[in-house]
Amino acid sequence: MKEVKNLKQIEDLIVSSPMLQQRFKEQPQNFLTNNFKLVPDTRVYRYTVIFLGLTVLFVIIGYFTMPLTGLKQLDSAVIALASAAVGALAGMVLSTK
Repeated sequence: MKEVKNLKQIEDLIVSSPMLQQRFKEQPQNFLTNNFKLVPDTRVYRYTVIFLGLTVLFVIIGYFTMPLTGLKQLDSAVIALASAAVGALAGMVLSTK
């Protein structure tokens, strides 16, 4: 299943592939849902992914800079925050039908 962002990409793929043209002729009503996965690209989605990625990055940086600040261990709330961010990021990026 190919990931596409707009109808122009779908049109270009169909024109360039005889196999996709045949599938389209056989089942036009189910063609899009069976052959393509629309990648969400909204502003909210993009900002959410960036924010969650930065959260994970800051926790990792904090972990490695702890000895410089004199801290002995990370607070459990910070670990929970990073774990939740990783789970949410994975769920958003690898979402299925």
